[in-house]
Amino acid sequence: MRNGWFDPDDLFRRLEEWQKTPAGERLIPVGLIAAGSLAVASTAPPTLVPAIFAQLTLSAALVLAVAAGLRGEGATDDRVTGWDQAAILLLLGLIADLMVDAEAVGESLAALGAG
Repeated sequence: MRNGWFDPDDLFRRLEEWQKTPAGERLIPVGLIAAGSLAVASTAPPTLVPAIFAQLTLSAALVLAVAAGLRGEGATDDRVTGWDQAAILLLLGLIADLMVDAEAVGESLAALGAG
């Protein structure tokens, strides 16, 4: 805080310090994957965005889980592992999946196929 007000320099300094920690190094890619998935999904018609985002994040979670298994990471380690990364993306995908309207997706796909 600077003069009792918000200090952005302090925020950026703390963010840079956090990025250098092992947790920051493992969680930033998860955010980038989620942001990239949303960017790709947002190029589709609005009714398809949640479905595409859900499938992309669930696929990324599967890939990260397989990679964690192949690396031999423990799911109960005290540090952030590939299993944690996969769990975060799985949660995002499942939340997005709750927002999918199956009828609207079917209509959008039919309209795209007929067009």
